Amino acid sequence: MLNRNHVIAAVAMVYGLVMLSLLWLVGQSKDAAVNALFFSMSLILLLGGVALLAVLFFGLQRLFLPLGQILDLMRQHASDSGDLSARLPEEGDAEVAQLAKAYNASTDKVQRTLRDVQREMEGLALGLSELTAVTAQMGKDTRTQSDHAASSAATVEQITVSINHIADHARDMDHVVEQTQRLSSDSADSVLRVSEEVGKVSEAVVALTQTMDGLGASSQEISGIVGVIKDIADQTNLLALNAAIEAARAGDMGRGFAVVADEVRKLAERTSNATVEIAHKIESVGRETQSAVGNMALTANRVAHSVTMAEDARGHMLGIREHMGSVVTAVRQIAESTQEQSSATHTLASSAERLDVMTQATDSALQQASNTLKHLDERAKRLLKSVGQFKLADIEVFHSWAASSEARAVSEIKALLNQQGHHWADVAGDHSAAMIRSRITIGNPPTAAAIGGVKIQNWAKDGGLADLNAVATQQDWRRILPAVLDKMMQANGQYVAVPLGVARVNVMWMNASVLKRAGAQPPKTWDEFFVLAEKLRQLGTPMLAVGEQAWQIATLFEAITCGLGGASFYHSAFCQLDSAALTGPVMIRCLEALRKLKPYCTPDAAGREWNLATADVINGRAAMQLMGDWAKGEFAQAGKVQGIDYLCLPAPTQNGEYSFAADTLLMFKQNDPRLAAAQQDFVSLLMSSEGQEVFNLYKGNIPARIDVNMSRFDDYAKQSAREFASAASKQVLLPSWAHNMAVQDSVRGALFDAVDAFWKNSNMSPQDAARRLHDATRRTA
Repeated sequence: MLNRNHVIAAVAMVYGLVMLSLLWLVGQSKDAAVNALFFSMSLILLLGGVALLAVLFFGLQRLFLPLGQILDLMRQHASDSGDLSARLPEEGDAEVAQLAKAYNASTDKVQRTLRDVQREMEGLALGLSELTAVTAQMGKDTRTQSDHAASSAATVEQITVSINHIADHARDMDHVVEQTQRLSSDSADSVLRVSEEVGKVSEAVVALTQTMDGLGASSQEISGIVGVIKDIADQTNLLALNAAIEAARAGDMGRGFAVVADEVRKLAERTSNATVEIAHKIESVGRETQSAVGNMALTANRVAHSVTMAEDARGHMLGIREHMGSVVTAVRQIAESTQEQSSATHTLASSAERLDVMTQATDSALQQASNTLKHLDERAKRLLKSVGQFKLADIEVFHSWAASSEARAVSEIKALLNQQGHHWADVAGDHSAAMIRSRITIGNPPTAAAIGGVKIQNWAKDGGLADLNAVATQQDWRRILPAVLDKMMQANGQYVAVPLGVARVNVMWMNASVLKRAGAQPPKTWDEFFVLAEKLRQLGTPMLAVGEQAWQIATLFEAITCGLGGASFYHSAFCQLDSAALTGPVMIRCLEALRKLKPYCTPDAAGREWNLATADVINGRAAMQLMGDWAKGEFAQAGKVQGIDYLCLPAPTQNGEYSFAADTLLMFKQNDPRLAAAQQDFVSLLMSSEGQEVFNLYKGNIPARIDVNMSRFDDYAKQSAREFASAASKQVLLPSWAHNMAVQDSVRGALFDAVDAFWKNSNMSPQDAARRLHDATRRTA
C-alpha cells in the first residue's frame, strides 16, 4: 500500500539521480568555470532538494494523517467491538476538514440507521416471540376444535338416523291417524243409527206407558165393578138369610125354600169371597201397573237421555273426526318436516365433516405458520446479532419488559433517545444481580437496571450508584413526585433512581360481553365475587384467567390480602413480617379464600405468561383477570375499547386500599464521560413530561410525576391517579410485596414458594400454609 514514506523515498531517488548526473557532468568537463558553475548548481540543488524533501515530508504528513485516522477508525469499526461512536476531528485545512466532516456525517447516518434497525428489530423479535406463543395456543385450540368437530359430525349422524326413525314413525302414525279418522266417521254414523233406534225405543216406551196408563184406568173400573158385585152378593146373602128365617117360620112348608135360600146364601158367600179375591188381584195389578207406569216413565226419561247422549256422542265423534283431520295434517307436516330435517342433518353432517377437514387443514397451516414464525424469529435474532456487532449504544439497560405493550412503551423512549443522538440497548442473557455486580467489578457497569422499592438501598451500600442530584434539582423532583416515591428514589442523601410510572396491582380486568351474557355486574365485595364465580361456572365460563406462575398466584393472593385484611393487616404481615399477622386468623381467612378461588380459574399446567392469560379475557375464554395496570396495554394493543369491550375496576377492598408497584430504573455510576453524559440525558428524558406520558400511555400505568397532562389518558387512568392520591392521604397506599416494593428478594421468593405450594397442594391446610409463610420469612429475613 502506498504511503508517505514511499513517496518521499521515490522523490529522494529521483533527486539523487539528478545530482549524480550533475556530478558526472562536472567530472567530464575540462573547463574550470563550467565545473565551478556545475558545482554551484549542484550545491544549490542539494540544498533545495533537502528543503524540498522537508516540505514534501511535512506536506505529505499533513495529507496522510487524516487518511491514517480514517484508516484507524475504519479498522476500529471493523473490529469485534464495532464502535461507531468515534469521530474524526474536523480541523486543519479546508479540504481535510471537509473530508473529516463528510466522513463523520456518513458514520452518523450509518449509526442512526443501524440504531433504528436495531430498535425495530428488537420490537420485531419480541412481536415474533409473542406471535409464536399465540400461534401455538391457536394450534392447540384448533386441534381441540377438530376433535369437537369430529365428535359433532358423529353426533349429527346419530341425529340423522334418529330423525329418519322419527320420519318412519310419523308416516306410520299418518296411516294410523287416517284409519282412526275413518273409524271416527263410521262410529259417528253408527251412533247416529243407534240414536235413531233409541229414539224409536223411546217412542215405543212412551206408547207402552200410555197403554199401561189405560190398563191402570181399566183396572180401576174393574175394581169399581167388583165392588158393585160384592155389594150385590152381600145383599143376596142378606136376602138369603132373611129367606131362611122366613122358611124356618113356615116349618115344613118352607123347608124347600130354606134349602134354596141356603144355596143362594152359599153362592152369595162364594161370590163375595171371589169378588174380594178379585179385588185383591185387581188392586195388586193396579199397584204393579202403577209401578210399571213409573218404571216406564223412568225408562222413557232414560231413553230420552240416552238419545240426548247419543246425539252428544255423535257430535263428539264428528268433532273427533274433524280433529283427527287436523292431526292427519299435523302428522303429515311432521313427516314432511322430519324429511326436511333429515336432509338438513345430512347437509349438516357433510358440513361438519368438511369443517373437520378444514380444521385439520387450519391446524396444519398453523403448524406451518408456527414453524415459519420460529424461523423468522431465528432470523430476526441472527440479524440482531449481526447488527449487534457494532457498538451502537451509549445506554445499556437491564429489564424484563417483554410483553407487547411493555415493548411498545420502551420503543417509544428509545425513539426519543435516538432523536437526541443516543441509543438504548437491551442487555441480553443473564439479568441477575450477580451479573450486574460482575459488570461493575470489571469496570463496565450498565447504564441502568429495573430495580426498585426497598432493594435500592441494598445497591447504595456498594457506592456504585450514579448521582442524579443535578438533574433532580433542575427538574425539581421534590415538587413533581409524590412524597412516597420521592423518598424511594434516594439513598444516602442523593437521588439514584428514576420512577417511570406507577401501576395499581389489585385491579379486575373484565370482559364486558361475558358479564352481559351472565346478566351480572362487577362484584363490589368478595362475597359477591364468589357468587358471580359460581354463576359463571354453571354457565361453563371460568371466572379468572391465570397463568400458573408463582408471581401470578402471588398477585392473586396480594389482592385478597388487601381486600379481606385491610391496610393495617397488610403492613403488619408483608412490610413488618409480624409473626402474629402471618399466622393469625386473618391470614387463615385469606388463604381459605385463595383455596376457594382455584376451581374458578382457567386450567394451566404449562404456566403461561401473564399476557397470554390476559388474551383469555380479551377473547372471552374467561370473565376476568386480577392483574396490575400493565394489563391495560394488552387490551389497547388488541384494539379493545374501555367501557365497551372491557371493564377495569379495583378489586374489592375495605377502605380503598391501593396496592402499587413503581417501574423504576436504578442508575449506575459511569466512568466514561461520554457515557455519563448520555446517562444524564437519559434520566432527564425519563423524568420529562413527554417521556412520562409516552411510556405510561403504552405501558398502561399512570405517570410518576403529578403534573403530567392527563388529557390523553383514559378514564380509568385518571380515576386511578385520583385514587392513588386519595389512598396516600388515607394511609392505605400499600407497596406491593409481590412486585418488588415491600420486601427483599429473598423474603419475596420465600413467600412465592409458600403461596405456590399451597395453591398446588390441595392437601395442605391453610394453617400449615400460614406456618410455612412464617417459617420461610424467618429463615430468609
